[in-house]
Amino acid sequence: MEFFHALGGGARFNKKRFAQDVELFSSSTGTDQEGKSKPSGIALPSEQEVAGLLDELDVLPSGTTPSNEGSKRRKKHVEEGESGNKEKSTEVMGNFLPMNKTRLPTDLFFTTQIKTYLKSKRIRTYGDDVPAPITSFPEMTTRYNAKPYLTKNLVQSAFTRPTPIQQQAIPIVLSGRELMACAPTGSGKTLAFACPILHALGEPRKAGYRAIVVSPTRELSQQIYGVFKTLSKGKKFKVCMLTKATASTQANNPKLREKFDLLITTPLRLVHGIQQGEVDLSGVEHLVLDEADKLLEAGFVEQMDEILAACSNPKLQKMLFSATLPSGVEALASTIMKDPIRVVVGEK
Repeated sequence: MEFFHALGGGARFNKKRFAQDVELFSSSTGTDQEGKSKPSGIALPSEQEVAGLLDELDVLPSGTTPSNEGSKRRKKHVEEGESGNKEKSTEVMGNFLPMNKTRLPTDLFFTTQIKTYLKSKRIRTYGDDVPAPITSFPEMTTRYNAKPYLTKNLVQSAFTRPTPIQQQAIPIVLSGRELMACAPTGSGKTLAFACPILHALGEPRKAGYRAIVVSPTRELSQQIYGVFKTLSKGKKFKVCMLTKATASTQANNPKLREKFDLLITTPLRLVHGIQQGEVDLSGVEHLVLDEADKLLEAGFVEQMDEILAACSNPKLQKMLFSATLPSGVEALASTIMKDPIRVVVGEK
């Protein structure tokens, strides 16, 4: 009963305005105009029935007053829930993807936590359905089933943690997407495409070139060649550094070129090999343009057109890496790529 008293506290009933109703319920009988008593027509419940009814309606124990204990419990529950969510968010930040998944579901792409992480690394991405970054090299195995030899060779070569460009570029390439990446010199761009390409090739095959890396200078080509040889230890991948001598050898022995899986070359040397029939690029699945800002300048554009025309595989995946990416070069690159993801580390 105290509950209903509390609910009705402060309410007032205007007896003058509802005089007839007050008179009607004040007794079980009324009087007519002649002063004779007559039944009111309403049978009022007895005091015992009223008491029983009120006992049924009394939702609080007798002697208990309403309190805010319920609201306190709800508040405590909400606080506990928020705390649990914070802990869960921390776990997501530590590993952006559950161990038994290979791709993030669409609704988990770039949560607030991931955006905050990318901002802290000065990584900007542009495109649809961008895969979450990796935070360690073992994630290539847990998320994409990369071969153990890759992580083993990385550890033995003192690559302990991926750099920002590697964190974002590797999962994009492993997801089969085309990529335009811009990162400063010395940021680890070579490793960012070498790891996923070796993973994608799977096992060595005598099927001719399946991956090509084009760079503007011979010195850079030699560095790239060294990285591929280091990462492919334990596997019998054949990596060819295309020179005048190797091109001539393959021309004299066409079956020799079928033994190679990867080709590292400069554009001029590669175009010459294509024109002389020394190099067959019809089976190439992965094409990398390193220092793409230079390769897409006026002096190299015609050569690159011929190289792209020779890479006739419809499943060709194209990747562009550069320290700078001028708007003109970016616009030209967009014309030769399919729905690419752009990644910028630091300033463009």
